[in-house]
Amino acid sequence: MHHLSCDIAVVGSGLAGLCAALACSRAGLGVTVCSKSRPGTGSCTAVSQGHFRSSLAGFSPDEHRNLTLEAGQGLNLAQPLDLLVDRAETALRNLEAYGVVLQPRAKGFDTVPGKIGEEGVSITKSLVRYALSSGVTFLTPFSAWRIVIDHGRAAGILGFFGPEAEPAFIQARAVIMAPGGAGALYARTDNPQGMIGSGYGMAYHAGLCLMDMEFVQFYPLCLASRSRTSRLLPPVLAETGTLINAEHEDIVRKHSILRRPLAIAARDELCQAMIREVSQGSGSDGTIALVPSRDAAVWKNAGQALGIQDLSRLRAWTKKVLA
Repeated sequence: MHHLSCDIAVVGSGLAGLCAALACSRAGLGVTVCSKSRPGTGSCTAVSQGHFRSSLAGFSPDEHRNLTLEAGQGLNLAQPLDLLVDRAETALRNLEAYGVVLQPRAKGFDTVPGKIGEEGVSITKSLVRYALSSGVTFLTPFSAWRIVIDHGRAAGILGFFGPEAEPAFIQARAVIMAPGGAGALYARTDNPQGMIGSGYGMAYHAGLCLMDMEFVQFYPLCLASRSRTSRLLPPVLAETGTLINAEHEDIVRKHSILRRPLAIAARDELCQAMIREVSQGSGSDGTIALVPSRDAAVWKNAGQALGIQDLSRLRAWTKKVLA
């Protein structure tokens, strides 16, 4: 059995795991990050679209808090919400210090990728580079299996390491769990296929309480195909097109969805409306069609509303893919 030791063992190499590792490293602790896939590539962050809300771009803390409460329909826990709002600015400044390139937009920030589709990877790759230069150790491929408990405290991680999946033990003074969620349990997901909820099982087996397991985030826009797809469509497309059912009805108008932006502030309402349409037989092969607008003014207004200055590349891509 492989036996390694460190101060802090971090399970997961997405944004949460990497930021935790860097915080511990700055405190002078020895950190080992273990992940199933190559660091910076197999996480939910890596496939995200790199959008952040923050008061740094003309968005007040009260606006941030109120919009989050609205999106959560008032179910948000007060303490985590306050932490999110109060520390958003510091967190984004840290990302910039770690080498993540951000550009301001109305009420938030976007990452600056090399090309469309690399928004999330531009975050994780920058953080991995910075972590390596800071002395953080990466162990991959490592499939974490169990948190080892000694006298009521975490003492390390048991798992399987390397291409031959050999048993390994990472001995640590503390364990940070950031393994991602369970999106891959669903037939269609933008999550990496390794996100099967194993972290939940590890935490539960170690005696930790699991909460809010019923809250699974669904996103309404993706490329429909007979095979499973992981390609999400940018939320701005909901503002630049019309979602229609098989009877050519505008389902947003039909279901009186008023919150905007549709795929952000009203994503839960929109998902429910789409599901109702399909379940009632008004879908097309189990889908709802998005018909993009050809009006340049519509695109310009949508970009201004979301603080995106240039939609020319996305518009060209849409003409090619959604034509």
